[in-house]
Amino acid sequence: MAESQPGGPDVELRRSHMVVALTIIAAICLVFTVINGYLGHIRSTALLAASCITALLLCFAARRVSDVHVSRVGHAAVGILVFVVTVIALLRGQAESYALLAYIIVPLLAAHLLDVRAAVAWTVVAAMCVIGVYASEAFVELRPDGPPPTRFDKLYVLLIVLATACALASAARRVSDRHQNALHEREQTIRRQTDELEYRVSQRTAELARLNSALTHQALHDELTGLANRALFLDHLAHAHARRGRSGRSVSVLFIDLDRFKVINDSLGHAAGDSVLREVGTRLHRGLRPTDVIARLGGDEFAVLVEDLEQPGEALNVAARIHALFHQPFQLEGQAVFVTASVGIAVTTESDDATEDLLRHADLAMYRAKRHGRNRSEIYDEHMRVAAVRRMQVESALHGAIDHRELRVVYQPIVDVRTGDWVSFEALLRWQRRDGELVGAGDFVGVAEETGLIVPMGDWILHEACRQVVAWREATGRDLGIHVNLSPRQLDEEDLRSVVADAIGGSLDPTRLCLELTETALTQSTAASRAQLDDIKAMGVRLGLDDFGTGYSSLSHLRSFPIDVLKVDKMFIDGLGSDGESTTLVAAIIGLAHSLDLTVIAEGVEHASQAEALQALDCDLAQGFHFGKPASQWEFPGDEAGAGGPAAPEPEGAVPGTS
Repeated sequence: MAESQPGGPDVELRRSHMVVALTIIAAICLVFTVINGYLGHIRSTALLAASCITALLLCFAARRVSDVHVSRVGHAAVGILVFVVTVIALLRGQAESYALLAYIIVPLLAAHLLDVRAAVAWTVVAAMCVIGVYASEAFVELRPDGPPPTRFDKLYVLLIVLATACALASAARRVSDRHQNALHEREQTIRRQTDELEYRVSQRTAELARLNSALTHQALHDELTGLANRALFLDHLAHAHARRGRSGRSVSVLFIDLDRFKVINDSLGHAAGDSVLREVGTRLHRGLRPTDVIARLGGDEFAVLVEDLEQPGEALNVAARIHALFHQPFQLEGQAVFVTASVGIAVTTESDDATEDLLRHADLAMYRAKRHGRNRSEIYDEHMRVAAVRRMQVESALHGAIDHRELRVVYQPIVDVRTGDWVSFEALLRWQRRDGELVGAGDFVGVAEETGLIVPMGDWILHEACRQVVAWREATGRDLGIHVNLSPRQLDEEDLRSVVADAIGGSLDPTRLCLELTETALTQSTAASRAQLDDIKAMGVRLGLDDFGTGYSSLSHLRSFPIDVLKVDKMFIDGLGSDGESTTLVAAIIGLAHSLDLTVIAEGVEHASQAEALQALDCDLAQGFHFGKPASQWEFPGDEAGAGGPAAPEPEGAVPGTS
């Protein structure tokens, strides 16, 4: 705390009194000087001058005293003590002994009553008093023409010396005070600078703490939704896993993935997609328990951590609440958009050793929900893990299948139901591994779709099929058509039109090529993809809707897409001739297709009764084991020399009609 500075009315009054007292002393000295000079006691001009100078010094000292601290009253008291002791010494003729006594006692009293600096100052004053005693006696005795010295003369000379000593002491004290004031001001400056520096440091520390808190929040939370991110979710999961060991209750992770979210981004833009993600986060936060941990893992994937489950089946109730949160539409750009979600559920078991396993299991269950139709929940079981390992092995081996020429194309004939003539073939993909294992399309096409390998594979099949049908035409003269399946991933490629044009080249009539797409691929296609289909259609290439009846089966799709061929799925054909309902449905589909000027192809015909029923229903074309199994080369009826060698039916175990 800073030292208080002198001030106030009381202090000023005491200073004024000190000035008056010292002024009176100076006036007395001056009067004594004049009187003694008039009486002839002082005949020395030097002594008169010394008296005048002493008076001036006393006035100067009085003024200085008024400017310093009030504690200088103590100095005045000590000065009076010195003065009294010296006077007594002079009056009794014991100047030497009493002056020496004052010389010893006064500094001790000053050190005790005041401080060390006062002791030093008054030591000088006492010394001056002693010197003054001896000087006064010597000075008076040396006057040859004056009267003998009296005690009054000695007292007067001593008073002059004392006044001079007081003036010197006051000046010394003033110098010391200035030095102390300078030190005090420097200390105050340093203290102010220190306080300011401490304030700045505290402010900077607070700012760094705030920034650190913000960075920590950004590192552990999703910027778009404000939910926890993957790192924070895994941390909560690890703690929940540890608590579960003490409580014995189950912990569940629900992995949520939005269905067909890409369609929203592609059709309405990424800003609309971000709006959906924020709204999903808000709905999950409001619809679940406060103790449940909700996180956005990335993209359109969310996760929920649920603790303290008494029964594993309670996780299904949480999944039901999550699905209920999506019943209300999302308002995007003034229109209502319905969004669904697939949920995978994983519940802790005794064999769970790592926290990441629970999240991975929930992810596998979510993919199973996707494959089984979306907008549903699936609970993880051990069979999923086995299937996932199998899929991983297939994915690893599939990367080298094209380079090692393990893929091959087989062809299944499509016949005219009325005449039984072969009019075209469907190109189907098979994988003959180097170890001799034949992998059906159903076991690897899905993996190829997920990894994107289906794009180069599909391009290769398209070129190979077009090359083969041209070779058959040149060998047999038959102008056959070729059907090739088009994957949804290929439909998203920007260079699809150029790939098709390159496959046709200048050798194949574009009208002999038919590209088949599923209903799902068409409904999820973007505006750019549909524009590419229009361009391909303008080239003369035909487009077919595959597996009709297994997807959305919306009649509007038949009108909005440039479809030429409609393929009826095998599940409707299986009941022909034995199930009246199936026959009615197939008849309705054929009649609808003909009314839209579409060619109808029945898939999966395996019996003659089915072929006869299709002929009776006026179906156009059909394919299936009844007409021929997929093979790499065919001998055409009526040709003495085969078009490509003997027929090579597909080995047992292959999946017929699967692409």
